[in-house]
Amino acid sequence: MSKETLSEKTRRRKRWLPVIVIVLLLGVGYGAYSLFIHSGTDFMPLSQFAPRAESMRGQIVSIGGKVAPGSINWDSQAQVMKFALTDGREQLAITYQGLVPDNFKPGMDLVVKGRYGQDDVFTATDFGNKRSVCNVCH
Repeated sequence: MSKETLSEKTRRRKRWLPVIVIVLLLGVGYGAYSLFIHSGTDFMPLSQFAPRAESMRGQIVSIGGKVAPGSINWDSQAQVMKFALTDGREQLAITYQGLVPDNFKPGMDLVVKGRYGQDDVFTATDFGNKRSVCNVCH
């Protein structure tokens, strides 16, 4: 009788093994996914956006580049800023309406989020400095 009891215990333990393995795999999978999402690569460099611009019209995207020197035009009455984002070769015209941070200046690394319109102008709804840690989270 003690052998039957021992084999029943073994069977019960074996039933839980697949559940434990699945839970562990899900945990490891979520951790890997979280690291990938938070790797700081949630924006597209301008050099990658430029060749795809036509196909991305109207879609919300985040694009990274530098503020082109001499391109900033600020209308303080309307609170509209027009500037260009560059990667040294390509330039993209940006329009942004809203408050602009004090540290906004030519040559700074910037990520803009918004839509590329039919007029070949990117209308930004948000922007900020490039970060090495998750732009999505902050």
